[in-house]
Amino acid sequence: MDIHRPKPVRSLREFASEIGVIVIGVAIALAGEQSIEWLHWRSQVADTRQALIAELSQDVELAARTRQNDPCKLGLLDELERWARDPHGPSPSLNTTPRAGNLLMLQSSAWEVSKTGQGAASVPLDDRLAFARVYNQLDEVNSLTEHERETAQELVGMMGRPDLTTAERRQMLQYVNRWRGLHKVWIAIATEFESEAKHVGAKPPTALRTIRFPDDCALPREAG
Repeated sequence: MDIHRPKPVRSLREFASEIGVIVIGVAIALAGEQSIEWLHWRSQVADTRQALIAELSQDVELAARTRQNDPCKLGLLDELERWARDPHGPSPSLNTTPRAGNLLMLQSSAWEVSKTGQGAASVPLDDRLAFARVYNQLDEVNSLTEHERETAQELVGMMGRPDLTTAERRQMLQYVNRWRGLHKVWIAIATEFESEAKHVGAKPPTALRTIRFPDDCALPREAG
């Protein structure tokens, strides 16, 4: 194998040429490395955005399904109020409670994971702020849902008792009014959440059938 010894540099011009070749080679290598890194980050940003939009699309659907059950919820609250005011009247049917209490929690796993990854850091600041606003509203929706669940549990526990005292009936009225108030705020915050989620790319919910009280308020029984 022939070994070619480097030729001695005979002039400043030849030296400058050798240096130029080295500099160009290093520049090409660095540019290639940066291009690969840029493509990698671009892929991570796209994956992060896609995961967040998919999660928010699912949450918009969950919020719509919760709202679908409003006739059952409001109908049950009307029955509870009448029963609390008239102890001799017919008691509310427990059969209407499943849909009324079907309060779905929205999910934020993708957002929590993305905050710990490097992909989110490469998302443009305006987009990150937009996603943060949406998920802050999501947290508010879930907080209200949790309060509604707690109130619903108190009411369901009282529904099965035919011997409620006058004080307990007054307490039932307080729970009814509390649930109504929470639900009004829930509707307002959930509407804002859905609007902001769609703004960042979430899909709108599917068309859902209208629920009628009390006929459609019992969850379907499982076959078998």
